[in-house]
Amino acid sequence: MDISTTAVQSYQRHEQPASLAQKAEQTHAPREAASDDPSSADLSVSISDQRTVYQWIANTFNQQLDTTASIRPVTQSLFDYGIIGVEEQKTVNGLSAQNESISILKAIEGRLPSTDSFHERSTLNTLYRVFSTLDAARMSQ
Repeated sequence: MDISTTAVQSYQRHEQPASLAQKAEQTHAPREAASDDPSSADLSVSISDQRTVYQWIANTFNQQLDTTASIRPVTQSLFDYGIIGVEEQKTVNGLSAQNESISILKAIEGRLPSTDSFHERSTLNTLYRVFSTLDAARMSQ
């Protein structure tokens, strides 16, 4: 298929390969300089990185996932990476204070049936999903 409009033909006639190369160099030069600067590195975690974050947390805090008494460093890392929020962190701290000898998943499972509040149930479901994902990441290694 050939497009033969006068505007396209005029553009093609006046556009020179040398000027295209210069424009490309000017466009890419600032990005390359910025990528060499360590202070401008992008440290944000995107959704696609969550799998890596879960695996790293599971590797780093393998023993702390066994009981709720040792869950606080795990919760802090989850909070630091933006996987859980302040409300979820408070809930985990409350659960860990009540049931120190069982796993966090068992503590959440025990709390869910007695919850009447929609907000609390939603928070517990989110935490159950997060910690079951961490448990799966730990078991997959």
